[in-house]
Amino acid sequence: MTPAVKRPEPIQSVLKGIGRIAQGVECPEGLTASGDMAEVVGASEIVLMVIPTPFVAATVAPLAELLRPDQILVSCTKGILNDTLETPNEVCALPLNTEPDHNQP
Repeated sequence: MTPAVKRPEPIQSVLKGIGRIAQGVECPEGLTASGDMAEVVGASEIVLMVIPTPFVAATVAPLAELLRPDQILVSCTKGILNDTLETPNEVCALPLNTEPDHNQP
């Protein structure tokens, strides 16, 4: 698993120190961080998006261009946008060319 992040260096240091923070917890050997979203998405079957609500639109727009039809996007973002009152599903719908699923929690 390789998370795509804007600045991978801080994540790499967290990954190295996780054992000191959570005793007995070890990160998988191959867990790394990358600043290259295209590389990470291209190598993934499932894309897990875990970001604050205000950054959903800016993240989903480039992500929509990278996703293949066989990939699954899982958004773990909660809340609403303060200025428009849109949910993360609604924000994702337009760039992903989908209908928001209002039946999801």
